[in-house]
Amino acid sequence: MKKAIIIVAAVAAYCLFEIVLLLSIVTPNPGYPTSGTRQTVTGAAQLVLIPGLAAVFSRIIYGPYRWKRRALIILAVGAGCVPALVGLVAVGMVLDWVSSRSIAWLIVLLVLIGCGFIPALFFVVRKLRKRGVALETKRWLAERQSGTSARERRWKDRAIRYSLWLPALSVLLVFLFLPESWGIASHFEFRTQVLTEYQVRVPASWIILQQDAQSEPGYSYISGLAGRGMGFSVTRYLHWWDVPLSSWSVGTQPYAYFGASAPEHWLPKIENVIAQRDFLIGNTPLTCVDYWPSYLTERGKPRDASIAYINCYSPARLYASFTGERFQVPVFYKMLEGITQTR
Repeated sequence: MKKAIIIVAAVAAYCLFEIVLLLSIVTPNPGYPTSGTRQTVTGAAQLVLIPGLAAVFSRIIYGPYRWKRRALIILAVGAGCVPALVGLVAVGMVLDWVSSRSIAWLIVLLVLIGCGFIPALFFVVRKLRKRGVALETKRWLAERQSGTSARERRWKDRAIRYSLWLPALSVLLVFLFLPESWGIASHFEFRTQVLTEYQVRVPASWIILQQDAQSEPGYSYISGLAGRGMGFSVTRYLHWWDVPLSSWSVGTQPYAYFGASAPEHWLPKIENVIAQRDFLIGNTPLTCVDYWPSYLTERGKPRDASIAYINCYSPARLYASFTGERFQVPVFYKMLEGITQTR
């Protein structure tokens, strides 16, 4: 049973590691000069890491017999996927060009490709089947010679069956809860959430996309997206033209704006204001105005009350904003309440 737990834990750890790496690719950090290089290297590494999971399964299922050779073959096939894809695109372009010239030549070319592809596929499948039988025979003999009990073999078979589902389940979970998964992964990239003179605690499930802090001019900001995954409500994602993601930002203006009205801190018309909320961040008052833009109102009423537009300003340099789904507003306000003044 101990070996079975190790198998499941190893596959689960590999899947989790892959998820964090893949999500880190879509979370660039402009504050670090090597961020783009890291993204490129991480993306290229998937040509080895994704087939690497197949190599791990090969070792678990068939045992140590010629495992290194099998692993190298699997990695080579995985790395060849990109050239193979480029080749398929090239073949498709050739077929498209031929079809525009002559249908007869296109039929001849398709017949020639089929005559070569079908026998090659039959040969590969037959070879793999024979190889699978040989590996299974070696594994069966190795287990009997090692004195493994029937109970241990049953536990191992169960662990293999369960672990084979883990990659698909992990992809499904990330797909159903993509905003939350992306948000957690972005917090690994942006470990510190510090503004000039302030510290922000961004909710763990909120996505951080950009962050910058320049201590000398005093300019700093942190911004990103917030959303709820498809697992909570599928209907919210049925409108392809309206992705249910909210945008947010918190920052400080440069010291030159202190005591002045910064361009971002404009006030909406009184008739468009829905609500107002005041905060005290250390010694700094922060006022948040929930309003509706004039161009989105009909006869003085908002067209869609489920969308919130919030602009926060202070007599100092601190500011914040939120645009998106209204049910996220309490979380946004809680984040503002958690801001601490560092000096």
